[in-house]
Amino acid sequence: MQYLRLPARSLPALPLRPMLLLPAMLLLPAMLLLAAGCGEDSSGSPSGEASRDTSDGAAPAFEKEGTLAFTRGPDTLATLDVEVADTDTERQRGLMERTALPAGSGMIFLMEKNEPQGFWMKNTPMALDVFFAGADSQIVRVVKNTTPYSTETFHSGAPAKFVVETPAGYADRRGIVAGDRIRFERAGDGTDSSAAFGARQRSE
Repeated sequence: MQYLRLPARSLPALPLRPMLLLPAMLLLPAMLLLAAGCGEDSSGSPSGEASRDTSDGAAPAFEKEGTLAFTRGPDTLATLDVEVADTDTERQRGLMERTALPAGSGMIFLMEKNEPQGFWMKNTPMALDVFFAGADSQIVRVVKNTTPYSTETFHSGAPAKFVVETPAGYADRRGIVAGDRIRFERAGDGTDSSAAFGARQRSE
């Protein structure tokens, strides 16, 4: 999803009153001294800057939140450790800024509705395979080897409730195709997609 920043409306410049100019000039040295005294932490960086870089700029490390299996009939084709994206913020961020994932890992998106879905690769440097699955856990489309950083939208082609992302090449290596199914168990709660996939989601 893209957010558009509307340009600020231009405002007419207001003349500076001469009577206010001198006090402002007198206050400026004091303000600079105050900034010099409290604007850096022990690392030499301006206070507050380091925390912003860590929270907003750095990609998070992978955190296992569940296990997902790709199945065909009674057979399990492959299993993955997965992170779970089930809030608006997590779904919008996805795998942005990630340059790699641990072997045998990926991400599952739990969408709010079973409906046609659209994804893109903005700010995503890693090529991916993307699996769209309906509310019944059956895969309805596989998009292979997406283009990093592309803003072209690719669609599920049919209603999808769940979206799984893995590093590119995973679908071909494991032979996963549309018509196969996914089974997901969230760590710690025993939720299993084969019974009521995604019925229990985090409330935020």
